[in-house]
Amino acid sequence: MPPPSPSIGDNLRHARSELGLSLAKVAAQADISVATLSRIETDKQNLDVALLTKLAHILGTAPAALFGQADDGDRTKVTRTLASLPPRERARVFFDASRRDGVSIDDLLSMIDVLRDELSRLQRKSRVRRRN
Repeated sequence: MPPPSPSIGDNLRHARSELGLSLAKVAAQADISVATLSRIETDKQNLDVALLTKLAHILGTAPAALFGQADDGDRTKVTRTLASLPPRERARVFFDASRRDGVSIDDLLSMIDVLRDELSRLQRKSRVRRRN
């Protein structure tokens, strides 16, 4: 049995550690408490797209990179939540995240690509289940 894939929290902690940044420094830049960031890194608290984008920006990476080989449950939950929104509201989520957090167009496109890829993967998985 292969080892479990790293979670988004694991990927955040790894990226932060690689840069030599403390929990306190990243939390302050993200305008969240150290406790909140710690809970996110240990997968005890979920985060929304806006905070994921902000943390990725602070860590100098694309939001999609933090998904890495994230647990399917994490990606599926985010993807299904975004996919369940009406198109205008989904666009509003991305627009609001970019305006509020100074997200670049490249980061927005990266988030959209992740969502598109994950939706395709879920559709393929669903088709396979229906055939069986």
